[in-house]
Amino acid sequence: MTQEESPTARAAFNLDTPASGSAGGRPSPGSLSALIAVVPALLLWAGDAQGAPPEHRHTVYINFQGGKLSLGNNPNAAEMETLCAPKSVDVPAWPGTDKEAAAVVEIVREAFTPFGVRIVYEERPPQHLPYSQVMVGGYFGSNAAATCGSDCGDLAWRETGFVWPEPSEFETFSVQKTANSIVYVIAQHAGLDGTADSALYTNGLSSMAERTWSSGCVALNTFACSSKHDVFCGEGSKMQDDVAELLATFGANSPDDIPPTVKLLSPLSGSVFEPGQVVKIQAEVDDNFGGVGWRLTLLEAGLVSPAYAQETMWEVKLPAGVHTIRVEAIDHDRNVAFAESKISVVEPPPEGDSDDAPTTGVEVPTTGGDNPAMGDSSSSGGVDSADGDDSSKPGCDCSARAAPRTTLFGLLSLAGLNLLRRRRR
Repeated sequence: MTQEESPTARAAFNLDTPASGSAGGRPSPGSLSALIAVVPALLLWAGDAQGAPPEHRHTVYINFQGGKLSLGNNPNAAEMETLCAPKSVDVPAWPGTDKEAAAVVEIVREAFTPFGVRIVYEERPPQHLPYSQVMVGGYFGSNAAATCGSDCGDLAWRETGFVWPEPSEFETFSVQKTANSIVYVIAQHAGLDGTADSALYTNGLSSMAERTWSSGCVALNTFACSSKHDVFCGEGSKMQDDVAELLATFGANSPDDIPPTVKLLSPLSGSVFEPGQVVKIQAEVDDNFGGVGWRLTLLEAGLVSPAYAQETMWEVKLPAGVHTIRVEAIDHDRNVAFAESKISVVEPPPEGDSDDAPTTGVEVPTTGGDNPAMGDSSSSGGVDSADGDDSSKPGCDCSARAAPRTTLFGLLSLAGLNLLRRRRR
């Protein structure tokens, strides 16, 4: 049996569901007072000349809760947006028990133990942490799994894949088979193709047997990312080395207790602006491992903007008052660091009042710091509580600029979903 597309699986994305309300976890329009006026970007990776990100860690959220998906311009698990859904669609929750879900997750975690991949399921990760998700649940007439295409360079870090494990009348539910399907979907997101060996996780046929990764070059039965595999197995080999590619993508697994570093380059703490004046914010974020995420927070306004496109420059207009600007980063072991500046926005003096010092754009260096231009890059032991977006906080006219990035692979259309199906008895 070879991999083939399932018409019933495709129909899952064409349910007659009204496209109403906002997607789960997605802020309502205008909730950030136009804070996220980011140049649309398909990638989280800003890209180098070759377009391939360096070795980076990653988090996968196994979603047993279900939820409403919506069509978005970018794949973004944190916002429940996917390129697969032609309209808003409800994905049902996992039909099994909590004990079965925990058993599935244990198998998936074991599969990725050698690599820098974190598997979570009980709680959705913070929005600004780059993570993908696999939605496990529902029943659409076939035991299948699906992705929205092959990400040959692992460029999109917020993809959504699907596994629907509820048994058909011909098959019984299997924890192992469900886990195998989840691992397969994650492998597809990492740029692996299907292999011909049924003993491997990368084989597309469902199985209740335990599986493993290939530690050498094995024959492929799908060829979406052949040029990537050729790097490890030779040009035109039509073969794939699972372990070598996963290590090159995610690195080897190890504990990480070192927080990211954050520098707020501008504005300087103590800077003074007029109402309506553009405040240019620029930050630098780094980490000992790649894949780190961050967000901009305007504390007094209660506004939060996850840097989905890895932007490090923003422009905002703020009302009169004192404002704390914070850029906070988080890595995949949940180490947190931030830097912040405190600025003032004041009304200019009445015209003709020459005794007062000018306030427009005046930058007042902070005292007591070694380098005030760098801002405060101190670390925090916990994640700031402002993970959500508050649509009730007005007064910020803002925009953001994303760094240039390489265009992602052409994601497959709905009709081209990479699907795997269970063998029916």
